[in-house]
Amino acid sequence: HASACNMVYLDIGSNIGDSLASFSKSQPELRLAETLQVAMGINWSPAKTCVYGFEPNPRWTKRLQEFRARVAARFSSLAIFTETAIGGPEQLAHPLWLLHSGARGVGSMLTSAPPPGAKNATPIKTLSLVEWLGDVCAQRHGWRTPVVMRMDVEGTEYDILSDLATSGLGRRMEL
Repeated sequence: HASACNMVYLDIGSNIGDSLASFSKSQPELRLAETLQVAMGINWSPAKTCVYGFEPNPRWTKRLQEFRARVAARFSSLAIFTETAIGGPEQLAHPLWLLHSGARGVGSMLTSAPPPGAKNATPIKTLSLVEWLGDVCAQRHGWRTPVVMRMDVEGTEYDILSDLATSGLGRRMEL
């Protein structure tokens, strides 16, 4: 059963929520604004958008939950999956670990294996983008609802996008 939104926006690698915040105010970063205009025309609106954020770093969980509580009403729906990464086949075959560095978590990175003896590594729940799009997004919003993505995932973009390209899902969905 499809939802009332006319577009789905995925913020993969939400970090502290800056991109989500800009999007919620109808002021997305330039490249995203251009993509939205191509996908939806000049009349796109956060209020008619179902939004999903994904952020693996547990350091930002509380901040993202508070952000969601403050701005959820600006969207048709808003869900932020904290302590959850999006990955491709390589990241699913070798579970991801978050390595914390720096006093404020700046420089945290995802890796397929923690260094021996690492005390600053946390295992991260990882979802397949292809599976999530087919099993969750298409089921909630329909196969033809346009999906726009912003992705910043520590160098795993190629694996995720190549999996998406070879899955055939792009022919069934408006990606």
